[in-house]
Amino acid sequence: MGESTTFIGLDVHQASVMAAVWAPGASAPVVGPAPVEVPKLVRWVVRTAAGRPVHVAYEAGPCGYPLVRALQAAGVRCTVVAPSLIPQVAGGRRQRIKTDRRDAAQLVRYLRDGALTAVTVPTEADEAVRELTRARQQLQRDVVRTRHRVSKLLLRHGQRWTQSKPWTRAYRTWVRALAWPEPGVAVVCRTYLAALESAEARLADLDAQLLAWPVPATMAAPVQTLTCFRGIDRLSALMIAAEIGDGRRFPTARAFMHYTGLTCWEWSSGARRRQGGISKMGNTHLRRVLSEAAWHYRFKPLVGARLRRSHAGQAPEACALAWRAQERLHHKMQTLTRRGKRATVATTAVARELAGFVWAAYRLEAPAAG
Repeated sequence: MGESTTFIGLDVHQASVMAAVWAPGASAPVVGPAPVEVPKLVRWVVRTAAGRPVHVAYEAGPCGYPLVRALQAAGVRCTVVAPSLIPQVAGGRRQRIKTDRRDAAQLVRYLRDGALTAVTVPTEADEAVRELTRARQQLQRDVVRTRHRVSKLLLRHGQRWTQSKPWTRAYRTWVRALAWPEPGVAVVCRTYLAALESAEARLADLDAQLLAWPVPATMAAPVQTLTCFRGIDRLSALMIAAEIGDGRRFPTARAFMHYTGLTCWEWSSGARRRQGGISKMGNTHLRRVLSEAAWHYRFKPLVGARLRRSHAGQAPEACALAWRAQERLHHKMQTLTRRGKRATVATTAVARELAGFVWAAYRLEAPAAG
């Protein structure tokens, strides 16, 4: 197949596309511009193939997945490549030369050699859920940032709240009733409070829509299983499933932990071994959800009212796995805390092991076809 296949590497940008075409029997690729619009680009690829087998590749990026879906609909084999896993040319950084033509030529060479790692292309329904869950995290950050603006404004002007925790109903009433000596500061405070109320309203509205949102068929079983775990409600389970996609593509629990970025980095050579904190090289959104869920395991293992409702109708294997997670992760949290580890360090370690249990939950499903 490789001898009769036309390989095409695309360096895709918003306003330009550079293509490198390696025809069968050619000794080097031909590089040149290609159409930008997706329908025209698909027709260009089909004409370039001239009836022969063709394999197209481009890097995952801000342009998303419309191109790969259009190419696959036209019967063209297309691979979306993970940019961070593209091999680097020795001495490439020293040359300090990076152009679209070089990127496209390099991409098609590695595609022809089979040295590229593909990313999983979600369905349109799965991608829509992922967009919703990521939008929720962005709104959460907006709420936190706006709260920080209000609290720092109060701190700068000597206004201190000591009666209870901040952002309670009493705290908000106190902030609104503050008498500012300067009208300008009062305007700023009112502006920040209005922005905070707007962000909180948008977050509450999106939460309500997500709770009622129909779960795609590809996520239904994982979402149902993940709700058996402590610290993972339906919304968190939906966020985890949206970020993972097909969890059975990870052969081992360690591979899935690497994907979350919760594993430690290592730089060892010869007799010297250096290890440090977590790599943070994986999925940021998934890592955040797992870390938030891990914080719940500081409490003793218990099946409360929420978990009892989640366990109703679940497979016994899923409930047993969730209970083993409670026992192991609580013990892990307690052990690290007694050793004097900071709360953030202990929570991160628990989140890493929780990722292993999430991987095991996906393995409870039926084996993937093929």
